[in-house]
Amino acid sequence: MSAEANGKGFVLEHLYDICKNVEYAKLGEIYRQLPKTAYDARSFFFHLIKVFVAHDASLRSRIDKTEMLFGTLCRNSKVITDLVVIGKIDNLDFSNVTFQKCHFIDLVLSDCTANQNTRFEECVFRGDLEFVNCANKDWASVKLCDTILYPPSNLVWEKFSGIEIGSKEDHVKDAMRIGLSKFWRNGRLKSGIRKSNWTTGSLGHSIYCKSLLDAMLQTGLMVEEHISGVVGGGYIFDRESIRDLQRFMDSRQPTGKVRQVYEKLMKA
Repeated sequence: MSAEANGKGFVLEHLYDICKNVEYAKLGEIYRQLPKTAYDARSFFFHLIKVFVAHDASLRSRIDKTEMLFGTLCRNSKVITDLVVIGKIDNLDFSNVTFQKCHFIDLVLSDCTANQNTRFEECVFRGDLEFVNCANKDWASVKLCDTILYPPSNLVWEKFSGIEIGSKEDHVKDAMRIGLSKFWRNGRLKSGIRKSNWTTGSLGHSIYCKSLLDAMLQTGLMVEEHISGVVGGGYIFDRESIRDLQRFMDSRQPTGKVRQVYEKLMKA
């Protein structure tokens, strides 16, 4: 379960092949017996039940599939409590659905719809967050109530939906930490990166991707550099700013050129 809690691998499809006639009610009973803290197991069963729903020919519409999935998990297809999902959710309709005390980890929402009646109450988002083939207008009206979005998920949510979460100061520091972490591995400086690496991961999905890059180049915190064998070259970190880098990664306190970058972003 831990190995395939994110919904990837071959076990889920294999289980479907050998248990095609399993009853949804029995799957739901097993799921609800799992401890609320058993994140891997609960996520595994979410993806397992979703496989059965996806293959069910009697469920023709996206709404039908969504209601069967959530109804099986929580007995109520409109109020979903203590759900845990690691990985990808695709082809579901979250319209008029309320999520309560749910955990989403490294979430990818693909081809999912929502509306002004979609609510997340006391939920937690951790790790990466990605929206694929989802309409901004659908998610811009979603309600977040006492919900925590840890970086970098907060930055991605803000860019995609236009919903501001937290203060600009926190968002700037979160973005800087993601960007600077490209040069900081296991407490040591990684002197250079490929240019193409800058736009990968959550930073590439955030509103700060270009502005942070520009600020770091303008202050000299990093410089463009030709790297042998690397098409397009790369970026080299200013070695005289290593202590400032370490201080920020340890305590989020900007000093030296790191502070100059911070001030530029705050004024933007």
